Amino acid sequence: MPLRRLGRSLSLLALILLALALPGLFRLATSPSHLRLLPGEPYPLQAGLLYRWVDAEGRGWLSPSVRGLRLQGEALGQGRLELRFLGWVPLGTMQVSVVPRVQMVPGGQSIGVVTAPRGLVVERTIRVRAATGNEQSPAAEAGVQEGDRLLAVDGQPVQRATEVERLARLAGRAGREVSLQVERGSDRLTLRVRPVRVQEGDQELYLLGIVLQEATAGVGTLTFFDPERDLFAALGHQVTDTQERPVTLHDGQIVAARVEGLRPSLSGEPGEKVGVLDSGGSLGVIEKNTPFGIYGRLLREPPPGAVNRPVPVALAQEVRPGPAQMLTVLDDQRVETFEVEILEVRGQRAPSDRGLVLEITDPRLLARTDGIVQGMSGSPILQGGRLVGALTHVFVNDPRRGFGILAEWMVYETGLDGALPTPEARQGAPGERRKAS
Repeated sequence: MPLRRLGRSLSLLALILLALALPGLFRLATSPSHLRLLPGEPYPLQAGLLYRWVDAEGRGWLSPSVRGLRLQGEALGQGRLELRFLGWVPLGTMQVSVVPRVQMVPGGQSIGVVTAPRGLVVERTIRVRAATGNEQSPAAEAGVQEGDRLLAVDGQPVQRATEVERLARLAGRAGREVSLQVERGSDRLTLRVRPVRVQEGDQELYLLGIVLQEATAGVGTLTFFDPERDLFAALGHQVTDTQERPVTLHDGQIVAARVEGLRPSLSGEPGEKVGVLDSGGSLGVIEKNTPFGIYGRLLREPPPGAVNRPVPVALAQEVRPGPAQMLTVLDDQRVETFEVEILEVRGQRAPSDRGLVLEITDPRLLARTDGIVQGMSGSPILQGGRLVGALTHVFVNDPRRGFGILAEWMVYETGLDGALPTPEARQGAPGERRKAS
């Protein structure tokens, strides 16, 4: 009996401690995992009686304030804070970077996203059931891999899946293998695959067991570019296939596009920009397809926009609900400025393409599109002369509203954090307080 009472007492104590720790856990959940500040910028941190933030590396960035603590770093660098319960139980961490003010040229230009300039990308290999009843995966067994680029079949260049189907059918009926010319990274391979005969009703098919992604092009919007570093960012969200899987963009490109028409949005059915790709060549090469947009190397500057100079990029804590402006194209290649309202800036632990809630308020834009349409993804959002975000998604049942991504998250996805000094490299840097040894 005493042991049972002791067990109950310990369980009750654990529940009490958990209840006391909940405010700290909630504070951690609503704090960014990575906080960026400008040099000398104060940032308030709330502290409770039982939990508080601790400068784990002794960088001298924390000081008392009326409402809790003030976080402030005077020199560029990186550090780490810990949220502790009762002063010693760690609940979690927050990375802190003191960064310079970054500037980018806002976009707004319509672009075409070309997933593969030549050949077809192997989306995946699959198993097929032969007419004999056996399941086979001929392409995979021959060495074909996901992400390979299929350039030619039996020496004939291919750009469409129907061309591959025709050549596989000819080889299958002749009872021979097909020769696939495949590009994998910097290597070119020749693989031989025997088509499998499949019977579907009265139809006889010869399949290779591969799903191919054609060099399709969609229309989106350029978010920003940096002419000094020759980089660009666009869309604000990942390019995915019909099953919401990321699309492989080996040597994908962006090209200038012209808007030749608009289909307005309806409740439950988003509208779209009707775009035509410019034949003037590539604007840039896509190097990354991420949850926060596509990024790459700029080959030449895009057509002129509404703002043709670098503007400051706002950090997340500088963005406020209220009026803002969106840059996008409705006619040809002319970038225009439209009024929008930032309804909500979401406090999030990790970056997301849904960090902002936006509403279209400009009568001119509403008269033309009745809200957000496909092709606007990536349209930059400006507030107070700063680049604060980009449009990413439309509310299907309320096309006047949609989500956006914070510009800070897109800008640092380009790799700017790698240029910051590390704590080890900054020992003794001027203006930086550190613990005496």
